[in-house]
Amino acid sequence: MKKNNQAKSHFSYKNDDVELVEIGQHLRDTTDFVVKREHYIFFDKMSGKYMGYDSTVPNNCKYKVRNPDLILCDKEGNIRKIIEIDGSVHDKKFFDTEQRNEEYFMANLPLVVVSKLDIKTNIFDLVDDKIMESICKR
Repeated sequence: MKKNNQAKSHFSYKNDDVELVEIGQHLRDTTDFVVKREHYIFFDKMSGKYMGYDSTVPNNCKYKVRNPDLILCDKEGNIRKIIEIDGSVHDKKFFDTEQRNEEYFMANLPLVVVSKLDIKTNIFDLVDDKIMESICKR
């Protein structure tokens, strides 16, 4: 029980940079994915179609832009999974979260949402479980 509470409190702070770096490194160590952080996904504003991704947003960008927590790509750079780690702020911004999920769905991008509320032991086990679950669904 103590370990469970420590895991939840360790990953509950607002600035998630350290957490995302640790999760990214964990995924690099345990999968064949190329893990990208601090990248942007571009959608056509009219159709919602996926237009690409990059590490920067151009000035006067003509696309709708999302900044996912992590992007998992194959060796060729094709997106295989987009990971969003949802903390308590997503409970308060439910509509925004649902809109985000819908945009990825409509663009046919493979979104994996990891809710911190589901942590039982640690976030790494939860991420692993969610990734495996999403692979088995396909």
